[in-house]
Parts: sequence; C-alpha cells; structure tokens
Amino acid sequence: MNIWKKKDLIEIRKRYRQYFHFINDILNFIPKFIPEGELSVDRQNKIYYPSAILALFSKSYKTLRAIRLLCMKGLSSDANALLRPLSECLINMLYLSEGDKESKGLEYFQFCQIQKGKILNSFKNNARLSDMVTNDMEIEVKNQSNELRNKMGEIEFNRRYKASHWSGESIEAIAKKVGLDVMYDLTFRLSSQAIHATDYSDHMEYNKGFKINILPGDKWCREVLGASIIIFILILKKINEVFLLSQDEAIDSFEQQFEQIIK
Repeated sequence: MNIWKKKDLIEIRKRYRQYFHFINDILNFIPKFIPEGELSVDRQNKIYYPSAILALFSKSYKTLRAIRLLCMKGLSSDANALLRPLSECLINMLYLSEGDKESKGLEYFQFCQIQKGKILNSFKNNARLSDMVTNDMEIEVKNQSNELRNKMGEIEFNRRYKASHWSGESIEAIAKKVGLDVMYDLTFRLSSQAIHATDYSDHMEYNKGFKINILPGDKWCREVLGASIIIFILILKKINEVFLLSQDEAIDSFEQQFEQIIK
C-alpha cells in the first residue's frame, strides 16, 4: 500500500517550485562552468591542492543534487542532515586556499588514505563484516599505510590517525579561521538534530497518545534549500577563482536571481 499520497508531493513541489528550478539551473550550468580538458591553475606544477579542491567540489555538487531530490520527495528532515557536509566542503576549500596550498592539499589526501585504513580495520573487527575485506584490499591498504608511516614517522602518523579532521584541528576552528564560524554554527545547529536523530518533533507528536509521522512533509524545506543554494554559490566562486574560469558574470547573475526568489 502506498501511504504517501501523490498529491502531497505535488503540493510540496508547487510550494517550492522556484527553489527546485533554481537548483536545477545551477546544476545544469556546471558542464558549461567547468569545461572539458585541462583546467588552468595558478600553480601549474602542483597537483595536490587543485585535486583536493576538485574532489570537494564534486562532493558538494552531488550533495546539492541529493538535497534537492530529498526535499522534492517530502524528506526535508533528511535533507537537513546534508547541510553540514555541504558547508564543510566550502570551509575545507577556503582553508586549503590559505597559506601553503600544496602542503595542505597533501595533508588532505594523506588523511583520506588514513581514513581508508580506519574503515578497513572496523570491518575486520566486526565478525559479520570481516569477510568483506579481501586479501588484496588488506595488502593494498597496509602498503599505503606503511608508506605514509615511513614518510611521516610513527608519532605523526598516530597523531593523524586519531585526528577528527585532516588539518589536525576541529572543523569549528577551521571555520573560524576562514571567517565562516557564524555560517557553520547556523548549519551545524540546524542539521545537528537530523544527524543525531534528535529531531523528535519531525517524526512523532503526542496528543493523548503517540502519533508517528511517516508521511511526506516540508518542515525545514525552505531553510535547507535556501542555505544549500547560498553555500553552493560560494563554492562556485571559489572554483571560479582557483581555476581561472572567468565566470564572474554568470555567478553574479545566479546571486541576483536568488535574491529575487527570497524577497
């Protein structure tokens, strides 16, 4: 039995039509925004920094698509949980772009590699999942970890292994360094309840007995869509700057269009 009435979803899509169309326009703009072929960077002989920026951009693009899709499906509370990783993409991109960019880019990828080892160890230590770790996977990750240990030294490797962020600092500290502490605090507070499953009122209510809410809804929909658009436009600006894409006019046009939507 389909308990999600089609008319409910149609109503949600009508109510936030401008937001959905706007996000779709931005996503469709990306193939024009980032052309095929070689991208120009301000340090041609370096690879870690631009590669890290592109990896974060790719993640942010997919996350924005997911936010739009979830909101259209009446799952705005779940879309809310994605605001934090989207904002962290922007914060990481800005922090990578300060100081020794290439060195930070290398640290980013080293941390990504260390995370693979942590995931593999978690699988190995779980009786139900350990058989998913193949011998080839284990050898590959072990060799990569040993290589990192030799480069960093045991003390530094262990410090990085225990860290919660590739920089060795907290994401909150990084956000403050790039001047986005207020924005991060807002998205952090808004999405925390969804991430930690403490968004009780979004899913259940009490009126002379408990009532479970499993129907599509639009709570937080406008806030999540609006915040995700603002963050992604800032990400576009950073990509435009890093890769010398000369798309200032197009990005300014998107900003102006969005200002009209939220008036």
